[in-house]
Amino acid sequence: MMTVATRVEAPVKFVYPTPDPSRPYPFSILGLGDVIIPGAFVGLMRDFDLELERIAGLPPGSASMRENGVDGSASLPPPYFRNALIGYGLGLAVTFVANEVTKAGQPALVYLIPAVISSALLTAQSRGEVLALVDFKSPNERAGGEEATAEI
Repeated sequence: MMTVATRVEAPVKFVYPTPDPSRPYPFSILGLGDVIIPGAFVGLMRDFDLELERIAGLPPGSASMRENGVDGSASLPPPYFRNALIGYGLGLAVTFVANEVTKAGQPALVYLIPAVISSALLTAQSRGEVLALVDFKSPNERAGGEEATAEI
């Protein structure tokens, strides 16, 4: 996997310099899949936040503002979306730390996927919404794979 990742020169990876330039390949690589796959899950968590607000009959964004004590003048990200982003950031940090500790390439998804899924499950557990999270179907899936239309 490292041979392919270091030799392919196409726009399918992000390359970051490492603190140790004495390595044979002095860069850390983050593949496009390491962004797309967890990013799709983060997007699904945003859809879940919107669905919870729709079920409660609230305008989009209002539940997260009320929950965080904001008067409505500033919009904070809803909790599942926010925590999934934080989980992605922490998973990415752990990936880079593992790269430095082992001095070898690490498959980032090994750290990213558990981080984003754990963030969603912990959020659901703290809010008592585990069953709602597990049973959630995205708007695209409910519409039979067709593009979801906005309700008027």
